[in-house]
Amino acid sequence: MHDQNQLIFEYGLVSLVQAGHSLGRYVPFLTVKPNWPQIFSGETVILTCSVPGQRADDWTYYWYRDNTLLHHSDLHYYTITDIRVSQSSKYKCYGLVKRGRGVSDWSNAVTLTVTERPKASLTMVPTGQMFSGETVTLRCGIQGHTDTGWSYSWYKDGDSNRPVHSSGDKTDYSFSAVESDSGTYTCRGERRRDSQRSEISNTVTLTVSDLPTATLTVEPESPLFTGESVTLKCEIQSYSNWRYQWYKGSSGTAVSQSQTNTFTIRSAADQGQYWCRGERDNRPTSSQNSNRVSLSVAERPKPELTSSHKGAALIGSPVVLYCKLDPSAGWKLYWSKHTQNPENETETETPSYTISSVSVSDGGQYWCRAGRGDPVYYTHYSDALWMNTTGGSVILESPVHPVPEGDPLTLHCLYRHTKPSNLTAEFYKDGSLLQTQTTVEMTIRTVSKSDEGLYHCKHPERGESPQSWISVRAGKSTAGLVGVVGGASVAVLFILLVPLLCCYKAKKGNQQNISQTSDQNQRESGAEDSQAGCSPLQAGDAADELKDVIYTEVVKNKRSKDKGQNITEQSSQGHVIYSNLPLDKATDNVILESPVHPVPEGGPLTLHCSYRYTNSSNLTAEFYKDGLLLQTQTTGEMTIRTVSRSDEGLYHCKHPERGASPQSWISVRGSAAEPDVGLVGVVVGVTLTLLFIIVLFLLWSYKTNKGRRIAALCSGQDITEQDLQTEVIYSNLPYDKATGL
Repeated sequence: MHDQNQLIFEYGLVSLVQAGHSLGRYVPFLTVKPNWPQIFSGETVILTCSVPGQRADDWTYYWYRDNTLLHHSDLHYYTITDIRVSQSSKYKCYGLVKRGRGVSDWSNAVTLTVTERPKASLTMVPTGQMFSGETVTLRCGIQGHTDTGWSYSWYKDGDSNRPVHSSGDKTDYSFSAVESDSGTYTCRGERRRDSQRSEISNTVTLTVSDLPTATLTVEPESPLFTGESVTLKCEIQSYSNWRYQWYKGSSGTAVSQSQTNTFTIRSAADQGQYWCRGERDNRPTSSQNSNRVSLSVAERPKPELTSSHKGAALIGSPVVLYCKLDPSAGWKLYWSKHTQNPENETETETPSYTISSVSVSDGGQYWCRAGRGDPVYYTHYSDALWMNTTGGSVILESPVHPVPEGDPLTLHCLYRHTKPSNLTAEFYKDGSLLQTQTTVEMTIRTVSKSDEGLYHCKHPERGESPQSWISVRAGKSTAGLVGVVGGASVAVLFILLVPLLCCYKAKKGNQQNISQTSDQNQRESGAEDSQAGCSPLQAGDAADELKDVIYTEVVKNKRSKDKGQNITEQSSQGHVIYSNLPLDKATDNVILESPVHPVPEGGPLTLHCSYRYTNSSNLTAEFYKDGLLLQTQTTGEMTIRTVSRSDEGLYHCKHPERGASPQSWISVRGSAAEPDVGLVGVVVGVTLTLLFIIVLFLLWSYKTNKGRRIAALCSGQDITEQDLQTEVIYSNLPYDKATGL
C-alpha cells in the first residue's frame, strides 16, 4: 500500500515538474561516461545526475529515456552494461528531496548513439607453406571503418594481452620468417581518438619450414693428386627444377652455374673450400647453403710393396703380397711381374695379391700400382720386390704325437744338406719369435696348453722350415688318479699272487722252473725290443736314427750320384721336389738370449745380448721393451730383479754398430706353484701297496705257525726280496739321437 502511495506521489511530482511547478533553483546536470559521440555495442555506459550545490545523498534520482522512466535510486548514477544498438536515444533525469516535498527541474538531455563494434580482419601474404628467410606480411583491416583513424596490434597463439607487434597507423606487419615464427595469429584495431577497440580478428596460421638442404660430395675423396680429375656433386632431395651454383672460399660470387648437379675440375691444382646452393623460379626459390668440402692437392703417390714372407719363399707354401697406399679406400690395385707392362697387369679390388702355392716360376721381380676414377688415374709404380724361392732345406723336428701337459718339449732345427753343427736358428710360434739359439734346439721345460700352436724355425742364410702343429693333451689332471689306481692294482695283485705262489711251490717243489721261466721271459722281452727297432729316418747325411718325430715336409733323403742334386723319396706326405736356388743372406747378427718358458712373478730375469761371431761378453747393448728403450749396458746383459706382470712384452737388444736382434716375447706367470697331483697319487698308491704287503706277510707267518700242511709246502723256501719282485715291462721306445744344424 505504501509503495502504491509512493508511486502516486512520485507521479504527481513528475506532473508538477512537467507543469513547471518544481523548485526552480535546483536544476540537475546529466553527464555520460565515456563521453564519446559514438559508442560501440557491448560497452558499459554510466549516466550521472548531479544537483549543483546539494549533497548527493539528500536526493532520490530518476532517469528517463524518451520520457519513459528507466530507473530511480538514492545513488546519483545509473550504469548501463553491455549496451545495445537499440538503446540509442535521449536520456534525462531529475531529483526529489528526501526530507521534504521539493522536486528539481529536468536535467539537460544527452543523446547516446550506439553502433555495432567493428571486427578486425586479418590476411596473410603470401599464403600457404613459408620457408625460412622468406618475407611474410600480416595485414589487419577494420571492416566498414576505413575513414576512421586506427592503430593496430597483432597477437600470437591466442595471447590477446601481449601483442607481438603494434603499429600507429600501418595495417601491415611484415617480417623475415624463421621456423620459430610458426603459429596462429590475430589482430585488433584501436580507435586513436577515443581508444575504442574493435573485436579480435579471425585467426590465420603461419607454418615456416627450413629451406631444402643441399649436400655437397666429392669424388674421389680428398686428398687429390696432381693432374687428377675431381667431380663435385650437389644434391637437393626435395622439389625440382633447380639451378646449381658453385662457390669457392668465402666469395659470394659463384665460380660456375649449371642445370646439372655435378661440377668437374679436370685437372686438380687449386686447393680450397667449395660449397654449392640451388635456386629455382617457384617457392622455395633457393636452398640452404651446402656443407663445405676442402680439397687438398698432393703429388702423385707411390705405393709400398711388401710380402708376408721374409726371406726366400718355400715352394708349395702360400705367399701374400701387400700394396700399401694411404688412403687405401676407393683404389683398385694392378700387379706386374718381371716387367712393368700395363697389358699384362693383374687387377684386384683389395690391396693384396695371394700366391696360394709357390712354384719355381713364381720367383722374380714384382711391382704394384693403384688406380681410380674414369678415366683411370694411376699412381706411380712401387719399388720392385724380389721374391726368391727355396726347396725347403730347413726342417723343424717335432713330435708326431700330442705332448702331455707338464712334460718337456725339445724342438730341433735341421738342415738336410750338411753335417750337424752349432749354427744359429730362430724359433717361431704362430709367427712370433720365441728364441734365437746357437744350439739349433729349443726346449720348453714344462709344456702347458698355451704352448699349443704352429711352430717353425728359421736359419738366417738357409731359409725357414714349413710350419708344424704342436698339440698338447691333458697330463696332470689324471696323474693322481692313475697313481691311486696303479697302487691299488698292485696291492690286489699281491693278494692273489702270494697265496698262489706258496701253494705252487709246495705242490711242485720246483722253484728253478719259476726262475727259468722268468729268464726266458726276459730274453723274449729283449728280443721283442730288438725286433721293435725301425730303420732310421735321415735328413740327408745330417741325421741318424730318429723315432717318434716327424719332418714337416720330408721323411727321408738320399744323395744322388750327381753332385749337388737332392732327390726326395716318396713318403706318407707325397713327393716334394726341391730346386737349387740361391738363398738370401741374413743381416741380424745380434742375438737376444731369453727364456722360452714363462717367468714366475717375483723371480729375477736376466737377458743377454750377444754377437754371433764373437765370444766377447763385454758387448755394449741397448735393451728395448715394446719398442721403448729400457737400459744401456756395457756388460751385454740386463737384469730385472723382481719380475711382475707389467714386465710382459716384446724385447730386443741393439748394438750401435752391429744392428738389432729379433724381438722375443717374455711371458710372466703367477708365482703360486701348482701341487703335483700326479706325485701325490703315486705316493698314495705306493703306501697302499706297502700296507698290503705287510698285512699279507703277517697273515702268511700266522698260517705257517698254525698250519702244518702250509708249513710243509712252504718249508725251506725263504721268501726273499727277489721272490717278491714283480716284472716291470718297459715300453720298447727307441733312442732318439740328438742332431744339430
